[in-house]
Amino acid sequence: SLQMPVPSRWDAELELRGWRVARETQLRTGDTEDLVSACGDPDPRWTVARSASPSEEFLAFVEPGLPPQAIARILTGPEERVHVQLRDAAGTFVAAGRASAAASPVGRWAGITSILVAEHARRQGLATQVMGELARWGLAQGCTRTYLQALRSNAPAAALYERLGLHVHHSYEYRSPGAMDATPVRSSTSENIRSASA
Repeated sequence: SLQMPVPSRWDAELELRGWRVARETQLRTGDTEDLVSACGDPDPRWTVARSASPSEEFLAFVEPGLPPQAIARILTGPEERVHVQLRDAAGTFVAAGRASAAASPVGRWAGITSILVAEHARRQGLATQVMGELARWGLAQGCTRTYLQALRSNAPAAALYERLGLHVHHSYEYRSPGAMDATPVRSSTSENIRSASA
């Protein structure tokens, strides 16, 4: 497949040659301190755990069906990172997320990935709670800005990110021969922001 910016001067030619858009991803950015404020205070209904390395339960939760060792290598690539998991009063794993921190020529950035809320626990504010935990961690690491990537087709997640102050910086798409809005492969590194929870 080809990764292309949106829009691209090659769009018309690629369409003529049968290279269809398989999926489109939006990269969103925002101020970390504003994100912390927008997420609000931690909700005492949920127990929060942080760790530098993902547990086996974390890996099975965010990427079921994929080899855990391979996913762990991807998630633990950055030197500065955190994995967050939330549990309910019964100890059930209900939400997770990951962030990493890195320096850039324009300051330190936090990158958020792997946000997921259990289907039975959605619409209770858990995605916002996870985002808040990750944003607070990023702020503590000196990250003044935060970014994440999410599929454009995930309208509930896009609405949440807009409300939290993470706005679209740019978009890119993957094109494949004959693809017509194909269902994307789940990816811990970027595009699996799937929660519909506010």
